[in-house]
Amino acid sequence: MSLGPLPTALLLPPGNLLIGGIAAVVLPWPRRARRLIRWLGRVALVLVLVLALPFVPTLMTMALQSRLPLKPPIADPPQAIVILSAEVRASAPGALEPAASAGPMTLSRVEAGVRLARRTGLPILVTGGVVLPGTPPVGEVMARLLRTSFGLTARWVESRSENTWQNAAYSAPLLRAAGIHAIYLVTDAGHMPRAIIAFRHAGIVATAAPVRLARLPHDFPSLGSLIPNPASLARSELEIHEAVGLLYYWLRDRW
Repeated sequence: MSLGPLPTALLLPPGNLLIGGIAAVVLPWPRRARRLIRWLGRVALVLVLVLALPFVPTLMTMALQSRLPLKPPIADPPQAIVILSAEVRASAPGALEPAASAGPMTLSRVEAGVRLARRTGLPILVTGGVVLPGTPPVGEVMARLLRTSFGLTARWVESRSENTWQNAAYSAPLLRAAGIHAIYLVTDAGHMPRAIIAFRHAGIVATAAPVRLARLPHDFPSLGSLIPNPASLARSELEIHEAVGLLYYWLRDRW
């Protein structure tokens, strides 16, 4: 599932809560409904503050990662590594970075995939299409990063996909053509459950190789974990998106 920025803001928390909360408090509602609407608006704004608490998105990620298949099945050991893309960063001419480079999430996934490849010796497939107009597909950016920064060559580059479902659908034929039906799947922990569903639907057995696994800090609850901040709100939005996407992929897998 891939929603645009505006539909995401209108349909999913925290965007819909923030918009609805402000509208409920600020707009001149009819007298009869004003008290109820403004009460609901205050509740929505409180929920936004809750989602901005640092430990809340961590708990969401922990719930999403709780049942990941982290151990390869004995009957189907992985034969390749698939690294899923995320975002790219564009740069104006004259900077040290190229015109299009891997964004932070894409970079962390590539780095994790490199560590796994050096440990296992398995070949790498990178997958991702165009996410920013005027920039190359993310798969090609990842392949260049592997070659120039890590001295590794991606055996396969899938560069047509626009979402996770297509990552799996377009990667599966490349893998099957090489006689591969089981992989290590590299992505973020919260993204992993629906990615595994997508690859399973495409006929590929995926063992989870998350970039990192979430956990609460040893000093929880600390003062820092109880102070809302914008970064935590953004992480909550991402994990809510993943939870909704997981439900959609679960239903789609059964259609």
